[in-house]
Amino acid sequence: MFLLRNYAVILATALALALTAFAGDVATVTSTAPFELHGATVTSDQGVPSWPAMSGDSIKSGAAPVVINLPDGSRFVLDPGSSARIDSTSGTPVFHLLSGTVHYMLVKLTAARLMALNNPVNPTSLDGDYSIAPHPSGSSSWWTPGHTVLTLLGAGGLTALGLGIAGSLTSGPPVSPSR
Repeated sequence: MFLLRNYAVILATALALALTAFAGDVATVTSTAPFELHGATVTSDQGVPSWPAMSGDSIKSGAAPVVINLPDGSRFVLDPGSSARIDSTSGTPVFHLLSGTVHYMLVKLTAARLMALNNPVNPTSLDGDYSIAPHPSGSSSWWTPGHTVLTLLGAGGLTALGLGIAGSLTSGPPVSPSR
């Protein structure tokens, strides 16, 4: 009976460890000011020093930086107003910078993959910064003044072409052949 109870305890412990590993904790997140984690606002006054981030979680910093700690000791610090997503691919954390600036401190260059707007960033040092610069016009819209003018000119040309074709297809006054 004693041996069976020990096996049950060992099995339960192994199952709990396996479920914890399978849960997908990729990092822990901390900040001194409110921030968003997976769409929910997290405040620093809730008595919880750090929050778990699972694969696929989005993180948006508020008025203060947000620190994302990886299990190996590597960390990413999101500047205020920046946003990111954390994933895991084959056990390797993948940090996606979506907007703003991040300061990274890696334990080794292969500790995590850094992506910026789904484009890989290959850090050459263990410590550095990466930013996604805003579009020069202040937005990332395709509708720049040049594109707008070209679109209007194209629409005007197509309208004139349509009117010309329509005019040629309508019958005018009858013409009799003269000999």
